[in-house]
Amino acid sequence: MKKLIIVGDNGLVGSHFTSKFSDQYSITGYNRTNSLKFSLPENFDALIYLAQSTDYKSLKLTNDLMQVNVSLLYQFLENAVGKTNKVIVFSTGSVYKFGDHKAVDEHSLLNHFSSNPYIASKLMGEEVTTTFKPYFKEIIIVRPFFIYGKGQKSNMLFSAMINNVKAGNTITLNQNKGLIFNPVHSDDAADFIHYCLTGEFLGINIFNLFGPNEVSLYDVVSEIESVSGIKAKISVKDEPVNYLTGSTVNHDFKSKVTIKDGLKSMLSD
Repeated sequence: MKKLIIVGDNGLVGSHFTSKFSDQYSITGYNRTNSLKFSLPENFDALIYLAQSTDYKSLKLTNDLMQVNVSLLYQFLENAVGKTNKVIVFSTGSVYKFGDHKAVDEHSLLNHFSSNPYIASKLMGEEVTTTFKPYFKEIIIVRPFFIYGKGQKSNMLFSAMINNVKAGNTITLNQNKGLIFNPVHSDDAADFIHYCLTGEFLGINIFNLFGPNEVSLYDVVSEIESVSGIKAKISVKDEPVNYLTGSTVNHDFKSKVTIKDGLKSMLSD
């Protein structure tokens, strides 16, 4: 049985992966309760870094953004040298420079000059990871697009939309569409980690991770209405529609969980 180190094991993706694959892998987890002082075993099969700062909406570069997305990542990578050959680090699809409606792939331009502190910290984390190329045979940087799923924190997009519909709060949508995107369910994210673990990906690999459906935020709200039976309050704004959709040229993994099924699972709580 392969031995895994998962940093962020109690988060959305970490908990789904652990629940789904605990019978196939021996997992040692780290999170905010035990990651400040840690000592990794001498040999294990992969380091999986899923930890995310809770300050992702902050307008300034906070200590937590730097600590979780950069410093702690470095510490785990440094401690893993000589103990494993494979590293999987979750970044974000938000690092791309989005423009028109075209989906971005792994060769698309990055937003290196972003003033968004969260994006800046994720780009720094990716740069830190790639400096370890001489020390690990396989480095996989995953850029997920809007992960959602059952158990997601209440301040995240899908949970917030569900809560707003239930509470009767007004949801503002540009041109009655809102964001156009292809969000990925946490079960698919867990399956993608398994995909990375069972394949051989030598050198540095950048993988986009996205869901099977390109949808608008209006589509998401409509599905919430359909499942919950509650009519949403929508306000239409005459502003441009934003597109944040991902594609890939670097892997053949296919996400399976549809928006309808993913939201049905979230609303079953």
